[in-house]
Amino acid sequence: IQVPHADLSMAQLFNADLTDADLSHCLMMGIKLQDANLDRCNMAGVDFLQWPMLRFEDSVNCVSIFRDGTRMAVASGHDIQLFSKAPGSAWQWRPGLVLIGHTDKVYSVAWSPDGRQLASGS
Repeated sequence: IQVPHADLSMAQLFNADLTDADLSHCLMMGIKLQDANLDRCNMAGVDFLQWPMLRFEDSVNCVSIFRDGTRMAVASGHDIQLFSKAPGSAWQWRPGLVLIGHTDKVYSVAWSPDGRQLASGS
């Protein structure tokens, strides 16, 4: 795949093989990369319009940012961690509730269009 400077905002790339792809200088706001292979992928100058710096003990399987950019759900292990954008900050996320109850690893999270519900799958 060779798509330098493309707008890939809101793309959903599940299990995508992007080995050796040229994604340089692409706009990737709200992109969903789940189990994507990014080996040797050129991502120089990629703009996500935000860089959340989060730490998890288990691997992160899926991230979903609500379309207004103020809320984020992160599937890690058997749990889902919710975050909200810190007031007045473009880069800081505040941790919120941790949703538990899955008996297997969570691999998918998605916000409803109105943002009042969150769907998850394992």
